[in-house]
Amino acid sequence: GKLFREQPDMNKALLDVVGALGIGRPHLGVLASEKGLIAGAVNFRDPQTLAVSSALQGSCGVAISEAMMGFGNEHIEVNAAHCILVVEKDTYFQYLLQGRLLSSLPLVLITGRGYPDLL
Repeated sequence: GKLFREQPDMNKALLDVVGALGIGRPHLGVLASEKGLIAGAVNFRDPQTLAVSSALQGSCGVAISEAMMGFGNEHIEVNAAHCILVVEKDTYFQYLLQGRLLSSLPLVLITGRGYPDLL
C-alpha cells in the first residue's frame, strides 16, 4: 500500500510536522524540485549563512531552489539589471545564454523550464 493516497495528503502532513517542530522544510531535508533557472545581474544572500550566490556566474543559469523562493526581499539584490525577461522554454533560455545576451544587456533572465507548476 501507499503511505499517502495523493500529494495533497503528504503536503498537509508535512505542514503539520513543520508547524509542530517550528522549523522549515529544508531542516527536515524535504525539498521540492527546483522551480526553474535564473541568470543575470542578481545575487541571493542566504539568511542563515549570509553566503552570497550570484546568478551572473555559470553559463547554464542557477537553479531556483525552494530555499531561494523563501528568501525575503532583503536577501535578493538586483544589481545593474534594467529589466526581467521571462522565457517559457529551457531550450530557448539556454540559447540566449550561449549567445552572450547577458554580456550585452543588463537584465535578469528567468525560465520555468517549460513545465507547468501544479499546486
